[in-house]
Amino acid sequence: MPKIKKRGGQKSPLTPKQRKIAATARAVRRAAERDADPTIAEREAWLARKVEALAQARTQQWPQTLDDIAGRSGPYADTVVAVAKARAACLWATPWQQPAPALTNSREVISQCFDLYRAQLWRDVGGWGPHGEYVIHDSGDVEKLPAPVLDDLSEDSRCEAMRVIAETQAEWEAAGCPGLDHSNLHFAFRSLEIEIADGRLAPIPE
Repeated sequence: MPKIKKRGGQKSPLTPKQRKIAATARAVRRAAERDADPTIAEREAWLARKVEALAQARTQQWPQTLDDIAGRSGPYADTVVAVAKARAACLWATPWQQPAPALTNSREVISQCFDLYRAQLWRDVGGWGPHGEYVIHDSGDVEKLPAPVLDDLSEDSRCEAMRVIAETQAEWEAAGCPGLDHSNLHFAFRSLEIEIADGRLAPIPE
C-alpha cells in the first residue's frame, strides 16, 4: 500500500485508487481474522440467521392468501381482494424488464386503465387509493387530492376502459393468475390500512 504523506500532522485525502487499495486490505485482514478465530465466523453466521428469521417473521404477519386477506379486511374484503387481483393482472401485463405477454391491448393503455380502476375500487367504498395527487397552493400549503377514477371519464371512455380491464383480467386468469404473491397481497392490505389511518375509511370492527 502506498505511503500517505503527512502535512501538519494530518493525513492528506486518499485518492480513489488508494481508497480501493485500503478497502481491499481491510477485507483481507477481516478474512484472516475469521480464519484465525472461528468464533467470528460463528457470530456472523448467527447474525445472518437472525436477520433471515426476522425477515420471515415480518413477512408472515401480512396476509398470505386471498382468503387470508379477505378474512382480515372486514367489510372491505371484496375491495381489497379486487385491488390485489387488479394489481397482479396489471403487473403481469406490463412487466418492467421482461417482454410483455401477447395481449389484446397495449401495455400503456392497460396501465392507464388499471390505475383508474384501482382508484375507482377505493372511491366506491369512500377512500382515495394510493395514487392521489398533490397540489401546491399560492400560500405554499400542500393539498392531496384523490386520484382520477373511471367515473371521471366520459361514458364512452369509461366503457372502453372497462373493456380493456375485462379483456386483460380474462387473459391474466387464462395464464393462471400469476402474481398473487406476498408483494401484491401486502400492497392491497397496506393500502387499506393507509385509508383507515388517514381517516377516509372507518376502522374494521373487532
